[in-house]
Amino acid sequence: MRARLEERRQANALRDVLPPTPLIDFSSNDYLGLARGGELAARVAERLYGLSMVGAAQAGVLRGGAEAGLHAQARAGAEAHLHAQARAGAEAHLHAQARTGDEAGLHAQARAGAGASRLLGGNFPLLEELEAHAAAFHHSEAGLFFTSGYAAQSGLISTVAARGDILLYDALVHASAHEGMRLSPAARYPFAHNQVADLTAVGESAVQRAAQKGAAELTGASAPSGTPAPQVFVLVESIYSMDGDLAPLAEIAAACSQRGWHLLVDEAHAGGLAGPHGEGLVVELGLEAQVFARLITYGKAFGAAGGMVLGSALLRQYLINYCRAFIYSTGPLVAQVVTVQEAYRLVTAADAARRHLRALRRALVDGLAPCWHLPGAPPERDSPSAIVPLYCPGNEAVLRLSARLASAGYDVKPVRAPSVPVGQERLRCCLHADQPEPDGLLGVLGGGVKAPPFKLQ
Repeated sequence: MRARLEERRQANALRDVLPPTPLIDFSSNDYLGLARGGELAARVAERLYGLSMVGAAQAGVLRGGAEAGLHAQARAGAEAHLHAQARAGAEAHLHAQARTGDEAGLHAQARAGAGASRLLGGNFPLLEELEAHAAAFHHSEAGLFFTSGYAAQSGLISTVAARGDILLYDALVHASAHEGMRLSPAARYPFAHNQVADLTAVGESAVQRAAQKGAAELTGASAPSGTPAPQVFVLVESIYSMDGDLAPLAEIAAACSQRGWHLLVDEAHAGGLAGPHGEGLVVELGLEAQVFARLITYGKAFGAAGGMVLGSALLRQYLINYCRAFIYSTGPLVAQVVTVQEAYRLVTAADAARRHLRALRRALVDGLAPCWHLPGAPPERDSPSAIVPLYCPGNEAVLRLSARLASAGYDVKPVRAPSVPVGQERLRCCLHADQPEPDGLLGVLGGGVKAPPFKLQ
């Protein structure tokens, strides 16, 4: 281990976790500012306090002498603050539920954690409510929650793609997709990034090769009678995490539909941003019926954590029965579920924030245009994506540029090899709806100046 870490150090590629900085954030995925903003935290505190009061009453904490102890805390100021929050709405909401006959359900939710996997008693009503709400919000039949987007994506792919099936994947899909493919016995083939013609050529060639093999584990014209034809799964992202570019989803969906292939779309960086109210790019384009499964993650624009697989009720039931990442994982904390629920309420109402985010993107792309010297086109100007790449080849060079920006007060993290291919190192500039115009950042970068302090190539 020591030798391998030293290799990374010598290549300027050693990773580490760092404490938060006071710098202006152009680095995190908190695109709508919900994670660091106070409103989501306050809403979650209200909800959790109300649930905790139900749990305390259920456990008898408030009976007898224990209540005196809580009042002593109140004299110190803590409970007075909590009661003020409860009066703002949480407790009223819980009492309203109880009046409608859901008191038993409230008691079932007055817990801190799941206590087990969801198949062994770790399921609870709040979680099922979240799944139903997410499915309706994203125009899907059903949803299944995972404690992380990584687990959701790797679990989905490794479960649905069986031996004899074919996985076609965009060359730039996320590491969690590669993990899922690694765990699947299906054959896998990459296609050139965002190139629909290459997708169809690679896919049709793979299907033809499968048909020509006579081995029992593969299928096709020469396969034993009764063997099912191979299923073909296509893996793409609606907005890609490193370059922030959009997939040509309509064209990809049409190609898949014509051939009977199953399209899986990772909406990690589109959820909360694309669509009329943040439903994602699939909904914005009206492609729900042409997509086999979608992944929504909650650690980005939603400001929370976790992942949701969206698809048919049949897919949900299949994952519950066969997905090891779901079956053998403890259910989520109640706090995680409540946070995602409240995030949905804020995301739904964030139309103005989304408009401001698009305006910020236009300003940054326009400011960078004079110093854009890449062979291809610069980033799309009008896009729901909050990610703008600033290419600076070489680990050492991109580290220097990141440090220069940090000294001026801007946190723009470098993305180095091996996270990206050698020669494609870049700063990954992430915009946030709670930021002003990026004039100061552009000033440091040299945007709009004939001789910028770095060369984009």
